[in-house]
Amino acid sequence: MKKFLLLSVAVLVAICGTAKRNHVVPMSNPLDIKLPKMVNNGAFKSVASKMAAYDAFYSGVEKSTRPVLKAVKKAADVELVPAYALADYTYTELTGLTSMPMYDGASFLVKEGKAYLAPFENAEYFEGVIEQGDNMYKEDGADSITFTVVSPTPAAVDNEDNQYFMGLATLNPQTGALKRNDQTTIGAYYFAEADELYVPVMSLSDFVCLFMEDDKTPLDGFVLANFDLQSQESLKEYMSKGTFTGTEPASGSYPAEDYSGDIVALVSDYIYVKGFNPIGAIKDSWVEFEVSDEGDMATVSDAQLLGMADFYADEAQTSTVTVAFCPVGILPDFSAYTDDYSSSYFIVDDETEETTTIESTGMDCYGIYGYSKSEDWAGAWSMLQDLKIVITYEPVEDAIRNTTVKTASTDYFDMQGRKVNAAQKGLLIKKSTMADGSVQSVKVLNK
Repeated sequence: MKKFLLLSVAVLVAICGTAKRNHVVPMSNPLDIKLPKMVNNGAFKSVASKMAAYDAFYSGVEKSTRPVLKAVKKAADVELVPAYALADYTYTELTGLTSMPMYDGASFLVKEGKAYLAPFENAEYFEGVIEQGDNMYKEDGADSITFTVVSPTPAAVDNEDNQYFMGLATLNPQTGALKRNDQTTIGAYYFAEADELYVPVMSLSDFVCLFMEDDKTPLDGFVLANFDLQSQESLKEYMSKGTFTGTEPASGSYPAEDYSGDIVALVSDYIYVKGFNPIGAIKDSWVEFEVSDEGDMATVSDAQLLGMADFYADEAQTSTVTVAFCPVGILPDFSAYTDDYSSSYFIVDDETEETTTIESTGMDCYGIYGYSKSEDWAGAWSMLQDLKIVITYEPVEDAIRNTTVKTASTDYFDMQGRKVNAAQKGLLIKKSTMADGSVQSVKVLNK
């Protein structure tokens, strides 16, 4: 059976002209910001005690920690395109500076010489001006945009009519704190061929935030920097089905429990996977696997924010506690965390079965750490031994295009992105340009 291929960035660039900005400005700290080691080995708590607290107060408890916002509509209503951010920084009081893999709260539109960007869900957009002349990505076909972030009108209100304003903040690299600054604009680059908007962090003052009224500290969780946006619809074409298995080890009175199920994956410079986290609050959060240069190993860093949730802290449900979840590597005997707090995996590509397998090396296991101001809720929440993820390269249903559209042209490429004859032997990429201008790419094996 033919299966859709999640194209590597190299192939995407060669075939589709998609320019991945994290090739030019690496996602790993373009400003050489030192991400703090956020996990304290001495804070390790037994899974049994953590899950006991979780079980006692979880039912019906989970809710968003963010205020419920409503955008303040502008006179000229513009329909923006929902996007994913393949690279970004975010900030919370509990975790400090992290990334948020596949952040989906932003939307944008560049059309008819105008640019619009809404970095946060349910908050209003701000506008940009397309600049003329050269820029650092001009050779890649990019237009330079200057966005005016700060406005005297609110970007959002909440249910209590509190007003929130867009602004920019400066990161203190010594303390990790963010403070509102007087900067009003931020630069960006738009790649029309890929419909991609890149908003780089060129200085420590380029963090886009929401603020309440005249507060100097940004609204917790509403911070974004160095984000590379592409439309959700276009990226869904490269998302694939898969499965996972893993075992939660026995702890105290809690028996071992096997987990399995379906996942969704996106393969680019990194591999992004969602659907295998065993905690309900973050089950659908994306996890980023950083792939080695050789392509046969991957690591999951602790510097990823998987999500935040509130839980009732007492049986009477009179108070709540906020928990922020991040991955963490845990030693196989569960005695402590790994030295760098990451977990490690083998990657195996099977061209015969047309699958990619990501499997624990056995040197550590995948864990989930909860950050909280409450000591009772901070610590290891969950862990999976022998985690195994199999990417099958079958299309996700809602990514399948209308098959009744006629094909206008078809080209074939090898795995290095070079155009080849359709009869060439081996694993090829078949790129079909449809009559409506859409593009479909599938992997075919010629024997």
